[in-house]
Amino acid sequence: METRMDLIVLMLMLGVVAARIDSYRTYDEGSDPMSPCAEHARTKDLEACLQAIRKRAEDPSIFWFGNAYSSTCKGQDEYIADCYNPRRDEKDSLVSRLLSQAELDPDSLDRYLEVTYMTRPGTYEACENRYSYNYSRSVTLDPMSMTVMSPFEVREEPRIWWRADDKTTLYTLVFYDVGYLSIKAMYINIPGNNFTKGEAVVKYEGPLNPTRNNNPYVFLLFRQAGAVTLDNKWKDTLSKRNWDTELQDFVQAHALEGPLALSWVLVVGDAYSAEVRRVQGFMNTCAHFVADAFRNEKLEFIPNRTYFGDPLQLNVYINVTFEATPTVVNSCCRIYSYPARTFNINPLGNTRVLPAHVRTDVIKYVTLHMATAFPDTQRDFEDKTLTLLMADPDVPLQAFGNERLPFLHWLVTNIRGGDVAAGDVVQSYMGPAPPDPKPHRYYMLLFRQDEDLDPHKLDYSAANCSWNFRGRCRYDVQTLVSENQLTLIGAAWMRVQFDDFVRQIYVGAGLNPRCVACHGVPGYADPCPSRLDDSSASIPSPGLCCLFSMLLWVLLKAVMCM
Repeated sequence: METRMDLIVLMLMLGVVAARIDSYRTYDEGSDPMSPCAEHARTKDLEACLQAIRKRAEDPSIFWFGNAYSSTCKGQDEYIADCYNPRRDEKDSLVSRLLSQAELDPDSLDRYLEVTYMTRPGTYEACENRYSYNYSRSVTLDPMSMTVMSPFEVREEPRIWWRADDKTTLYTLVFYDVGYLSIKAMYINIPGNNFTKGEAVVKYEGPLNPTRNNNPYVFLLFRQAGAVTLDNKWKDTLSKRNWDTELQDFVQAHALEGPLALSWVLVVGDAYSAEVRRVQGFMNTCAHFVADAFRNEKLEFIPNRTYFGDPLQLNVYINVTFEATPTVVNSCCRIYSYPARTFNINPLGNTRVLPAHVRTDVIKYVTLHMATAFPDTQRDFEDKTLTLLMADPDVPLQAFGNERLPFLHWLVTNIRGGDVAAGDVVQSYMGPAPPDPKPHRYYMLLFRQDEDLDPHKLDYSAANCSWNFRGRCRYDVQTLVSENQLTLIGAAWMRVQFDDFVRQIYVGAGLNPRCVACHGVPGYADPCPSRLDDSSASIPSPGLCCLFSMLLWVLLKAVMCM
């Protein structure tokens, strides 16, 4: 009996352990089974693997900065994020970019570098959004594979192994950003193949490519003639992680032999790297991730030529900050208090905001950020004239708008220098006030103009709109875009839902009689109870006075829409 109980306990323990392992399951990726550098293949024929690595590293047609660069980035500004290239006039291979030579020494490359990344789950905040990465991965690099990883996945130092000549030979291991020419890690005086025992003169910094290019980051192994001592010049250069660091200069200055081995990982930008680079002042590519999310919105009021396929190039990040002061409203005999709040809208998270925090009289700031290297507002926008539009395509009343002809909340044109506040206001900002329970989407769209526009000739709204909404109802965005040759270059959006604040807006503006708007709301009475929070007050049904108000309201609306 005792043995049986011990067995049950053991099984339960194993079950718990198994459950824990399963929740953090890892799997090996990165190698193509048909690759000459797959483990079984290189074990059988290492020379074939090394020849394949050498051939790919010397081929100028493989990477984004090679033969295709001049055509891909033809006509683009040199600072545009995906086209920024410190050697834009060269058609580089990986080798020519690394070592300023066309070919590797065929006799020096004589061993394989095993690099394995162990990626753990985690969360981070970037581009006003919170991201979660929920996987555990084990990825062993294979230079012949086209596996592409994200910066968040390679943020931690990998495990590295190579065949050492002996335990006393000293080596230098370098991790290098080939696209942007910077040293990401360097270890010198490594005894044998134990790089953890080496001197980390540049501590590992994970790849932080913020662009849409598959950028190679290369591990290179060199043999030292003896112990390496860095002079003050090199210590200073390496400590600053300077861009445009010439690796070949370091190799020659310290008589390094090799590279004996090399491997690389392809990394494409994610929001994690975009945020880090934004803070560092190198690039702000949050617009790229907004563009990806925007493609899934499927808006009917955007012309096809600027919405589908390659023509959609959203290179401007619209950062909208709302600064709401405290406010209190009496809605249907209840007091609602809204504290002060300052926040940025988050299109990537599709988060909802309260109508009170984006009301008409709120303080708002719109800043524009071009996806460029070393962002500079004056440089990036000095030759651009822009139009900013905000619209709601979810209006439930056809007289006011629909998905094809949305309700216009804001329109500013002739924006110069990226300064929205200095543009010509066609329609002033009107805060969201969705009249139905369904959450409404409010889109801010930024267009590039080919020439100045006359703000008095941009009325593309329905003619029969009520006087207090003139110029806003059923606004024809497609005609605005086509007749004025506008090009969409930026987008942001938020979701807002009806609440008691909105109810009071419609009552206060005379758009809905109080007795109609508040009918059925707990605590409502006419007149209100002496104690506004007295939920025991009776809730009368609409009487003759209310019915008369309803009829009068309908007649007034009919007159205003004539």
